[in-house]
Amino acid sequence: MSQINWEKDAQVGFTGRNGVGFCCGVNVTLLNYSESCVSRVMLAPITSQGKLGRCDIDIPIKDVPALIKLLKAAVKEAKS
Repeated sequence: MSQINWEKDAQVGFTGRNGVGFCCGVNVTLLNYSESCVSRVMLAPITSQGKLGRCDIDIPIKDVPALIKLLKAAVKEAKS
């Protein structure tokens, strides 16, 4: 779907199947399994080598607006 890359000097890490790794961004993918399953958005770290890390978070589509609201609140708090 799409991805975002962090600033070059950002020190961002993740913990995945193979332990701790550094990531330079996050990949966002829409997952549509079948009519009987809920569509989801999958977030996965992009490693410093440009590959997807062995770690992902699946978020039900209906909960994405609530996640966006929380992220916006966190940004607002960080700026104050």
